[in-house]
Amino acid sequence: MTGSYHGRRQEPPVSFKRAAGKGIRVISVTSGKGGVGKTNVVVNLALGLARLGKRVLMIDADLGLANIDVMLGLTPSATLNDVFRGDKRLADILVDGPGGIKLVPAGSGVQQYTSLGQTERLPCWTSWTSLKRNSTSS
Repeated sequence: MTGSYHGRRQEPPVSFKRAAGKGIRVISVTSGKGGVGKTNVVVNLALGLARLGKRVLMIDADLGLANIDVMLGLTPSATLNDVFRGDKRLADILVDGPGGIKLVPAGSGVQQYTSLGQTERLPCWTSWTSLKRNSTSS
């Protein structure tokens, strides 16, 4: 389902994609506008899927004002900011949430991470591929 806005094609705010051959479903919730309820949708969708027995990993990609951890009452000891600096791996910052969901928390208020260069992306990418390998082997 796509719509148009001033003649430009828009993708739907929630997309469902299945990773090739792995049985992994990726759900992305996006919007170009703040304050429209993206975090509420993500948290409720994650909790609902967990209740259905699905393994759920939420990635808070709001690098400017992350708040999924706040909504869930979690206090992460490390965030994606630590991964971008190369101080931690993704596996080190995973937080256990309610209902068995897992969260990769983003840090808030560090504007330099809203526009990442290759130097900052590399530790995250390396860590991500390692996390994927470990989760598929268990």
